[in-house]
Amino acid sequence: MLRKLFPIAAGVALGFLLFYISSLVEVNNPYNSAGTIAWGFPFFWRINATGSGSPVLGVNFALDLVFWLALSLIIVEVLSHFAVMHRRRIRTHQTIFYSPSCQT
Repeated sequence: MLRKLFPIAAGVALGFLLFYISSLVEVNNPYNSAGTIAWGFPFFWRINATGSGSPVLGVNFALDLVFWLALSLIIVEVLSHFAVMHRRRIRTHQTIFYSPSCQT
C-alpha cells in the first residue's frame, strides 16, 4: 500500500517545492506600468506596485499551484515507470545468470 502512495506523496512534495521556487521569480512590468513588480511563474500571482501593498491574485495562485503539482506528478509517474522497468531487467538478468539450477 505504501509503495503505491509514495510516488503520489513524492509528486505532491516536489510540486510544492517547485511552486515555492517559482514564487521567487520576479516578472517586471506585467501591466506595462513603471514600478510594478510581480512574482510567480508561469502565472504571476503577487503584485507589488510602488507605494501599495502586495495583493494576491487568487485565481492565478491556484492555477500556478495546479500547474506545478500536475507537472511534478507527471514527472514522478514517468520516472517510477522507468524504475520498474529497470528493476524487472535486473531481476531477469539475475535469474538467468544466478539461477540455482545452473550451479553444479
